[in-house]
Amino acid sequence: MANRWMHVSEQDLQRIHETAVRILAEQGIELRHAAMRERLAGSGCAVRGNRVSIPPDLVADSLRTIPPSFTLYGRSTDRALEIGLDQTYCTNTGIFPNLYDFETGQIRRSTLEDVRTTSRILDAMENVHAVYVSLVDATDLPPHMNTVSDFAAVLANTTKPIIGPGVTSRAEAEAVVAIAGALRGGGAQELAARPPCIPFVCPVSPLSFPSDVVDALMVVAAAGLPLNALTNPVMGLTSPFTIASAMAVGHAEVLALAVMAQILAPGLPILNQNTPSVADMRSLSATTGGPETGLIRQTVILLSHYLHLPCCAHGHTSSAVPDFQAGEEKALNSLLIASAHPSLLGGLGALANLMVTSYETILLDNERNGALLRALRGVQVDPDHLAFDVLGELLETGTALGSKHTLRYLRSAEVWKPRLASREGLGSAEPGPRSSLERARAEARRLIAGHEVEPLAGETQRAIDGILAAYDRAQAA
Repeated sequence: MANRWMHVSEQDLQRIHETAVRILAEQGIELRHAAMRERLAGSGCAVRGNRVSIPPDLVADSLRTIPPSFTLYGRSTDRALEIGLDQTYCTNTGIFPNLYDFETGQIRRSTLEDVRTTSRILDAMENVHAVYVSLVDATDLPPHMNTVSDFAAVLANTTKPIIGPGVTSRAEAEAVVAIAGALRGGGAQELAARPPCIPFVCPVSPLSFPSDVVDALMVVAAAGLPLNALTNPVMGLTSPFTIASAMAVGHAEVLALAVMAQILAPGLPILNQNTPSVADMRSLSATTGGPETGLIRQTVILLSHYLHLPCCAHGHTSSAVPDFQAGEEKALNSLLIASAHPSLLGGLGALANLMVTSYETILLDNERNGALLRALRGVQVDPDHLAFDVLGELLETGTALGSKHTLRYLRSAEVWKPRLASREGLGSAEPGPRSSLERARAEARRLIAGHEVEPLAGETQRAIDGILAAYDRAQAA
């Protein structure tokens, strides 16, 4: 029986993919990087000025070389995630320039100290398996220091694997690779064998690849780090105003990044993060809260399964505060995405079309992740779960309360147990905050005061500090 959650057929997925391939072959990409144009020309691409047409056979050959999974490691190589299509892990979103201040309740610009604090909270979240760099941005630093300083601060404040950071130039990518290498003792081979992060690069929609972005891609590929191919066409602005077309444009951009990466480093792992959004045609801003977000990204995940590509998608909201709208939009979009089983399910922490976050939102979204992961585990049907013999005992005693079977499954993961939500309704006698938002605020305060992360080894921290200082001097010169 067809899965009614899924609104596209395999034929639809093939059409989207074929349209993206046709875009690359007939309309091509704008590539402002002479060396990469030469590499592509040598691989059979047609080059006309800055325009490059990528033939279908090259796309197909590149897809065949991308591994269907890869391992991402935490600070310690004992901690690892197998990023593929067989299991869904959860992560946050970023990089937000604004944060609700705990004390005033007002929005303010985020700082480097906020990067450290939010990273420590994410480190404590049981349903955040990898940290997306970073939840907030260090806007108190010079702009050229944001990405590298955010990355270094996250490394120092979580032991989990890292998604990101985004790199936009050769120098920025080299600094990120050097910082990641310092974590692995400076060895290039060890870094490639046990990557602690997945840097991402993002073209300019539609289908434009600036020279600096390609430089960053080349550095990541040379280091052997997995690449997060991130694209963001906006319906009505940088793509036609239909879901299918926006997806095809973004998919073409992902495929172009994949082709370039496989030419540079055959077999390099790729994470597909095609994230079209919808333009509000009155304000011309990109919005992420409508159900189209869930539909688009669910389809991206299904397309990733069709092509055997590891994938990441985020469920978001347009609400500026953690209110009913935020909960409703994120729950709907995240469930649509989760139903397609992404490699990574993101969205935690996001408010206001990716412009602001709050400490409470981290806790509330972490709890939602727990519910989503429970839903993905589904229903187990076997003799012990069907419990035919237990039913016989129940008919004799009139209750299952004293059954060893009840006790065993009560202590299992059969029924998910929330930490913030209340299941008692009006009958709750629990003292303290009554709303989940109030409980989230109290728990965030507790974690800020009490959750500690083991510091980096002294020589590692000194090496990272030296890299940051050298990068700052070079960029400020």
